[in-house]
Amino acid sequence: MSNNKKGIPIQETLLFMAILTALGGYLNAYSFITHGAFTTLHTGNMVKLGMSVFQSQWDEAIGVLIPICGNVTGAFLAELLKRARNPKGQLVWQKSALASQLVALLAVGFIPMSVADVPVNWVISVIAGFQLSNFRTYEGSVHNTTICTGNLRTVGQYIGAALLDHNRASVVKMLRYGLLVFSFPLGAGLGTWATLYLGQYAAWICCGGLVISLWLLCRYAPVSAETSR
Repeated sequence: MSNNKKGIPIQETLLFMAILTALGGYLNAYSFITHGAFTTLHTGNMVKLGMSVFQSQWDEAIGVLIPICGNVTGAFLAELLKRARNPKGQLVWQKSALASQLVALLAVGFIPMSVADVPVNWVISVIAGFQLSNFRTYEGSVHNTTICTGNLRTVGQYIGAALLDHNRASVVKMLRYGLLVFSFPLGAGLGTWATLYLGQYAAWICCGGLVISLWLLCRYAPVSAETSR
């Protein structure tokens, strides 16, 4: 089950999770530029939903409710996938999850920017919720690849440990996790640049990141390692 000297599964390593975290930021920038909404930042969407309802702004409320429902749908589909087993009883959902995201984003790239915002934002929210539910562990600790609030709290905890413990291991851990967290705005920046130049087709750049992730998983994670995460 070990994939490196520390015994960390490939799907929990810095490289693997940084790619997915960058994709989370990228998708937010892509959806905002092409269809006017952040599709993974659902705390803000929930706030906007409450504000819109109490101001009787029903179009606004529906506009944010659809991505919220998409996120829930993605998590539901992820749970269904996790329960699917191959004939030997070994979980295969991690590779299937990446392959499913890849196919979905290929399809998104064919959807013109002139298409109504609601269905496209729903699809991207499903993809984001699916990813968030399937890959949520970095070196044994919880990490979110599509949202940042909890991750920033963890950065603060690591900074506190580095300052208080006065040892090299804590500093290294802080720097490594900080690099992981800030791959999110890096992805958002790349998503902004790509979408401004490529429009709807910028979704296909995400497919490249997913191909790399899928290759890493196939190359370094034996089937027997795909257990109960």
